[in-house]
Amino acid sequence: MTSFILGFVICVIALVQVTFAQQVGEKQVFPWSVHASYVQAGNEPHKAIDRSLSTYWTGKGDGQQICFELVYQEYTSVGISFYNGSKRSFTFDLLASDGATFATVLSGVVSNKTNDMQLFSFPPELAAEMCIVGHGNDSSTMSARVYNSYTEVNFFSTLPTP
Repeated sequence: MTSFILGFVICVIALVQVTFAQQVGEKQVFPWSVHASYVQAGNEPHKAIDRSLSTYWTGKGDGQQICFELVYQEYTSVGISFYNGSKRSFTFDLLASDGATFATVLSGVVSNKTNDMQLFSFPPELAAEMCIVGHGNDSSTMSARVYNSYTEVNFFSTLPTP
């Protein structure tokens, strides 16, 4: 019974993500792999793309990054849901790499206080890898402010995946 319920929850999350992509008129592109500058046991990088809203990646400290290897194509937005997002705003930058150099696509972005996935749009950018550089959050607890915690991260493109 537990595996049935878990399977149902995963299907619902996948449906919500596909619906979100359709609402913004873009195609969701799944990363090939993910890696991070900081790994905390239990909250590893792959948990930011596992389609589960009950898991997350966390990086402690200003400037910690989580990077996603993608199909090389043009991207126009990133969707992020934040851990404890209804209680905290998170600040981050988004970098894109063509495989040789990185360019800043978004800088100093501050999230809204919601657990829902938030869409952050940017001018079309060719990329093979995208990195979120976290700058912490506005938690009322000083020791919690240094954490960058992402429940799910999705990338969107207006181009068909090759």
